[in-house]
Amino acid sequence: MTRSLDIVVLGGGVAGLATALALGRDGHRVTVVERDGLELGEPLAALEWERHGIPHFHQPHAFTPRGRKELLTTFPDVYEALLAAGAWDAHNVTEDADLGVRMHRLGYRVQVLDSVTEEEANSDFVNWVQQRSRWHKGYLQTWLVHMRHPLQLWRDLGTKGFVTFNLFLGGTPALALVNPVLWVMTIWWFVSKPGWILALFPAPLYYAAVICFVFGNLVCIYLNVVTARLGGHPELVGIAILTPFYWLIMSIAAVKAVWQLASKPQFWEKTVHGLHAHARPAGQRAPK
Repeated sequence: MTRSLDIVVLGGGVAGLATALALGRDGHRVTVVERDGLELGEPLAALEWERHGIPHFHQPHAFTPRGRKELLTTFPDVYEALLAAGAWDAHNVTEDADLGVRMHRLGYRVQVLDSVTEEEANSDFVNWVQQRSRWHKGYLQTWLVHMRHPLQLWRDLGTKGFVTFNLFLGGTPALALVNPVLWVMTIWWFVSKPGWILALFPAPLYYAAVICFVFGNLVCIYLNVVTARLGGHPELVGIAILTPFYWLIMSIAAVKAVWQLASKPQFWEKTVHGLHAHARPAGQRAPK
């Protein structure tokens, strides 16, 4: 049996507290010496704590993957306490979606900056599917996590926010999954007009669906054509007309996302950038 020792740990930061906790649980008597005063209270009260000896104290902090692993294996109670205090576990493969919802639930205002990105569009089919499947998987992860307590989510987001959350984060991958089924049913209807489809789509619903199908796709094609023209890429106008095929490969990505959500939920599909051979030099804008 290890002899119990009297140990002094200098500094009450993450490293000092982790060391003291590990030694204490190993049977030693540990004293932590911290020169900055500390008043115990609510977790968010730590934002007002002045630690003159640690100038970077108020900067964002995160554990490395190894640190997270050690928390889960060595200090699982500390890990759960951190989550209960408002810590965020970066398990989500679209972390911006999850963080945006969490910040909004805490009362912060989350917006999209009106800016222009110099990043190229993904020009490789396999690379594109990898990227979009990760996005779909992250949307589903975010939706599933926050919908564990739907009433609390509704109170935090309000009715408008709750509906928007479900339509965007839940509805985007759901629509991509349902689309191929509806296309097959549409083709089947025009080929043989089976009665069960007629029963599913009575006249009011049928004509509303046809209007959405025809005019919805026309609007998307039109917007893409206009964007290509205004963005100085007339060579992309013909490709913009192929927008309906975009929904098909979006569905392929959604199916892959659901499969990975069940089999590899934390696997991060890497996106390769810089594939376009004719990318403009950084800072060069498209001609008017």
